[in-house]
Amino acid sequence: MIYIQPVNSKNKKERWIPILPKVKMILINLMDGKASTALLFQTKNKTPQTQSNIIRRFRAVLNKLENMGLLHNTKTINIHTLRKTFISHALMHDVPLVKVMSMAGHHDYRTTERYLYLNHKSLLTLGNFLPF
Repeated sequence: MIYIQPVNSKNKKERWIPILPKVKMILINLMDGKASTALLFQTKNKTPQTQSNIIRRFRAVLNKLENMGLLHNTKTINIHTLRKTFISHALMHDVPLVKVMSMAGHHDYRTTERYLYLNHKSLLTLGNFLPF
């Protein structure tokens, strides 16, 4: 889980965001095992990391991936890139809008709608819904 502290969120509410076990294990390995099984980003005292520490650790993981030749141009990637990608992919894979809104901490569906994109697959299946 990734914990978002109330002081670090726009709406000042805490959130617990699930992370896929496979992705978590990859990140733990990239962080040289410096993560627990409960919180991905935590201090030695088992409390949630501050936003600046998470960003610093995230940047270190990106740099490591770039040095390994697995990523390129990591300067254009930030934590919000992950957020946008997660929300967009959840919507593209038919996760209900209400669930995505909840995980994203959105209160208005129009905010979440901004992440709806027509992808190649959805354009190909569009003809299946038309009566002609």
